[in-house]
Amino acid sequence: MSATTSTVGWIVGTLAEREEILALLQDDGVHEPRDELGMASLRDVMSEAFFPGVTTIQTRAKYFLFVPAMYDRIENDRRLRSRPEASIKELEEELLAGLLMRHANDSQRGIIGERFKRPPQNPSSGIYWRGLSTWTIRRFHNTRGQYHAWLRQPARSLQWREIEEGVEETQTRWRSRNFGDDVLVNPTLELQPDEAQFLQECVLRLPAKPDRSLMTDLLREDVSGCSQLWETEAVTSGDAAVAQLALDAERVSAAVHGAMLLYNLLCARRFAPAAVEFWDDSLEGWRAQHPAKGWVDWDLAGFWAQVEHLPFGVNAHRRTASFLSRWADVLRRENVTLAALKQAEELLVRREQRTKPGRERLSGRCSQQNWTAAGVGAEPLSFRWPRAKQMLIDMSVA
Repeated sequence: MSATTSTVGWIVGTLAEREEILALLQDDGVHEPRDELGMASLRDVMSEAFFPGVTTIQTRAKYFLFVPAMYDRIENDRRLRSRPEASIKELEEELLAGLLMRHANDSQRGIIGERFKRPPQNPSSGIYWRGLSTWTIRRFHNTRGQYHAWLRQPARSLQWREIEEGVEETQTRWRSRNFGDDVLVNPTLELQPDEAQFLQECVLRLPAKPDRSLMTDLLREDVSGCSQLWETEAVTSGDAAVAQLALDAERVSAAVHGAMLLYNLLCARRFAPAAVEFWDDSLEGWRAQHPAKGWVDWDLAGFWAQVEHLPFGVNAHRRTASFLSRWADVLRRENVTLAALKQAEELLVRREQRTKPGRERLSGRCSQQNWTAAGVGAEPLSFRWPRAKQMLIDMSVA
């Protein structure tokens, strides 16, 4: 038996940089397709460029107000401060009960915890924690655990470096929210005009990293009829600062979708012969929509140059460029079916071996490993658009 060596690495940087990196690593894309081919790093850095602070497990914009309001109650009550973990859990439960009652007749609610009628293990205060910092509503960069430990201390004072730089002399932990009513009293997911205006202002303050976010450009646009982010007027008109990156996102989504259809076809050949016809038809249908000539003019060099300028984009480039560029070369091949192209199959086999060493399906080294005839990862990438779209609709009342 050969010995294996494990290593432990540390992420070094400011607290803000540390939190952002950890968030990217931990955002597993629950509502994105399974990442069998190792494209998550590219997906995530592009998603963050489009919609900073938004993740796939967030639901509605109002939680950007609910969470600070719950912590305001804890900070201002000595009893609640002495037991912050229990206090936030109790407030989460009260919020969930209030929202379920208020929205009992709504078909599309987005209430966190509604499925099992209890807050999930990662509650709304955890789900929105990083986003609250990104949107500068939370003006310190501590983790929730550190913040809870601070709340329990008799003398509470955050270090100066943990407060947002360049703020007024009287520093505050949470950005001031002067609304007429307490958002926790008779809670509703709908935003009042002043609440929506506050959140819009937070989005407008998002830093350009390196360009203005797509979310900022979409604030004044009606996005309700757009099923994908690249269908928005700001992108199709070229007015958005990241318009070209958004158009490239459509190419990335389509390319990865095609690769995953072939991946599932190859799995079907090994594990479920009865499903081969379905996946073969799905792949050919995809190919008809994305013919070889449509890939010829994709400026991959320009695309990768954009990616490298994004936060953590150099790493995403390093991890995905070789596969995606080779796959694009395959897609440019005329008069050949992807299902019969040995080069395409070999490319996916090698990619899976590199991405999931010891857990591959296609190479024959492992078992079926949770693959079923229904397939895995067969939906196109959306780059967090469904969540961002809902939040933009929520904020449109201002």
